[in-house]
Amino acid sequence: MKIAIKNDRELRIIQTDLLLAVTADGASCKFHFEEMSSFTSSHSLTKIHLALPENFIKIKKDCIININFVRSIDFRKREVVLTEKKEIKFKFSTRNASVLKNAFKDLKSLD
Repeated sequence: MKIAIKNDRELRIIQTDLLLAVTADGASCKFHFEEMSSFTSSHSLTKIHLALPENFIKIKKDCIININFVRSIDFRKREVVLTEKKEIKFKFSTRNASVLKNAFKDLKSLD
């Protein structure tokens, strides 16, 4: 899936299966990609989240992640690690811990 995001200089076509996460910082949102690049837009995180497919979940009020890139989740530290190539860590809220657990409930687990 692709989405079109504008900022004050350009229109960027974003391939969502290459997007790791979107974080909000004040009035702007930063799109994080695996190849170390990023893109900033003034759209709200809520508006962006609505445009993204189901594999994107909100883990904190200022962070949306692509669950296809989750490598590990530390529930004690409330931290999720994304991707193999470029390790990126994001904190998640206690309130959204259940959202993360539910996202992976269908995986076979060796408890």
